[in-house]
Amino acid sequence: MVGEARTLHGRVRKDVERWPQEALLPIMQYSMEQKQLLEHQIRRLRDMVRSDRDSRAERQRLDHSITDLRKQLELADAMMRQIRKPAPTMIQQKVVNISGAV
Repeated sequence: MVGEARTLHGRVRKDVERWPQEALLPIMQYSMEQKQLLEHQIRRLRDMVRSDRDSRAERQRLDHSITDLRKQLELADAMMRQIRKPAPTMIQQKVVNISGAV
C-alpha cells in the first residue's frame, strides 16, 4: 500500500509539474507566431523606408539632371540665336564726297 501511494504520489507530482508546460504550450505557440508576424512587419517597414530613401535620392538626381539639361538648353538656344543673326553689312563704310570732283 505504501508503494502504491508512493507511485501514485510520483505520478501526481509529474503531472503537476508537466501541466503548466502543457497548459502554456498553446499560449507560447501563439506568442511565437505573433512574434514572427511582427518581425516580418518590421522587415517590410524597413524595406519600405529603404525604398523611400532610394526613391528620394533618385528624384534628387533627376532634379539635378533636369536643371543641368535646362542650362544646356538655354546655352544651345543662345548659340542658335548667335548663329542665326544676319551677317554684318558694310553699312558703316564711309564714302567721302568731294564737291567739285567729277
